[in-house]
Amino acid sequence: MLRVIALLLLGLALLWLVLSVARRVGHFITSATKAPSQAESKEPDPIPDDISQDLIACAHCRVFLPMSEAVKFRGQYYCSKACLPE
Repeated sequence: MLRVIALLLLGLALLWLVLSVARRVGHFITSATKAPSQAESKEPDPIPDDISQDLIACAHCRVFLPMSEAVKFRGQYYCSKACLPE
């Protein structure tokens, strides 16, 4: 009787192993042949023109900042009045 129970448990374990391997192989095959979904292949949204700005480096400390926030002095851009030459 103990031998029958052991063989039954061994058979169930073997069946579970075969089914789990088959499931993984089946998932691998279907995912390899499936075309990429729209969410995976979606390109990032372009930044609207009114938001994007050119970045410039401060002529003194080299910190990058939007051109609209920079201080222009003698043809060069600075991040603040503290960086202006004296």
